[in-house]
Amino acid sequence: MPMNENPGPNPVDFRSRLCADILATVARGESCTVVGVGSSGKSNVARHLVRRDTRERALGPAGARTLGVYCDFAAFTGLTPQALQLALLEELRRAPFPNGASPEGIALRAELTRLWESATIADASLRVFAYLRDAVDLALTRGGVDRIFFVLDDFDKVLASASAAALNSLRKLRADFNGRLTYALAARQALQPTRTTTTAYTP
Repeated sequence: MPMNENPGPNPVDFRSRLCADILATVARGESCTVVGVGSSGKSNVARHLVRRDTRERALGPAGARTLGVYCDFAAFTGLTPQALQLALLEELRRAPFPNGASPEGIALRAELTRLWESATIADASLRVFAYLRDAVDLALTRGGVDRIFFVLDDFDKVLASASAAALNSLRKLRADFNGRLTYALAARQALQPTRTTTTAYTP
């Protein structure tokens, strides 16, 4: 989904239409990438995607049961699977669940925080993916949502430099929740040209 797909000036509702297109994509259980040059408004779009009013306007009642988790990778320096998985786990525990103010929602956030804290222990590196998977399962079971999409903003450096195992772990997480978990990437380049080789991972 290129940010500059129109040859002339974008209409005033361009970003709302782009948000609607992205949300329709994740609602179908598909992932997507929003590609645009620097300062073209990608981060603005990314942050709007996780707002409940944006989701409900685009998806109707289903929007309230679709959780967007915003992850800002502008200052991210990790290259390992564990670093990438921890970043997603940390933001999931902060996400705006629709039942967040209820006793169940408060208990869920405490449990997600406990999982994140367990995953940060020095000798827990081999269990981080399991903690993240448990956290997603909890969110889908007790968070009042039917599906989750992670918005990976400023993801270019991760795509270019992270290990193939790190990128493949995102694919595995998506596969484990088959259609209920997806990704919306915001980047300056499309996925394929970003890597010098794609033989070690699957887009």
